[in-house]
Order: sequence, then structure tokens, then C-alpha cells
Amino acid sequence: MTQQLSWIHNDPVLNKITWHLYIDGAARGNPGPAGIGIYLIRDSEPIVREGFFIGAGTNNQAEYTALLLGLCRLHMLMSLAARVHIYSDSQLLVRQIQSIYRVQNPILQKLHKRAHELLKDVDYKIHHIPRADNKIADALANEGIEQLRLIPDDLQHACGVNHMGLPCD
Repeated sequence: MTQQLSWIHNDPVLNKITWHLYIDGAARGNPGPAGIGIYLIRDSEPIVREGFFIGAGTNNQAEYTALLLGLCRLHMLMSLAARVHIYSDSQLLVRQIQSIYRVQNPILQKLHKRAHELLKDVDYKIHHIPRADNKIADALANEGIEQLRLIPDDLQHACGVNHMGLPCD
């Protein structure tokens, strides 16, 4: 029996690790003081819980920045043989990433382009979830605002964004 099942242990598709990335952006005043939250789980183990302040911005900018920073953290941690499920309560972001909606805002266009660059070689699926199912990422985004926690330099550099989460030109 062991010999018959040996192909399972050597099949990279069946041995993929599954990552779950929950993201959220928050802006108080829209535009106003903004933050992002990233909650990253490998299989069922929480790996990353981060919240950052990104200065003044819109909620949509914060949502995209959360996606970029979450994807960059993933790239730092995962192997190529991994699956990623991305969860956001922003229907706009999810539908824009899925190419259902067009991106019209010039700043969001740059963030959207960078997100697709980071997703290019990733086996991913993006999901729109209710706000109630995204409480941890939401709390992290608000914590980032309250504690004025800035994006670390290594993460800025890896993502191609500045300390405010905006794309570096």
C-alpha cells in the first residue's frame, strides 16, 4: 500500500501549503488618518498580525495598501508551491483585482498595477467577506492608526511604496 501511495508525497500540487491573508484598510474621515491591517495564517497557524499608520488617505487607498503589504509579507515567507486565499471586506478592491470593475482613480491604478505584479506568479483566490468576518484585520488597522506605527523600511522597499503606502515612482 505504501508503494501505491508514494506518488502523493512527491506531488507538489498535493503538498501545497495554504495561506490565508486577511486585509483591511481604515480611514477616519475618508480622507483622513488611515491605517492598514494584515492578518496572515499558514494552514491554521497565525503567522503575521500587523497594523500600520499610513498618514492621510482614503479608505480605498488604505485597502490597496493593506493588500500590497500583505502580499509582500507573503512573498517574504512563502514558497512558490503555496496557495493563497485573500480575504477583504472591500467589494470594490476584490472586484477590481478580479477585473470585474475598472480602476479609475490614478493613485489606485498604480496600487492596482503593483498588486497584479505581486500576484503574477501566485496561486491565489481573492474573496469578498462580510465586515464581521474580518474583525482581526480591522482591529489591526485601527491599532496602526492609534499607535502611529509606521511601515518598516524593509517592507516599504519590498512593496515599492513609501511610508504613507503610496507607490514610489
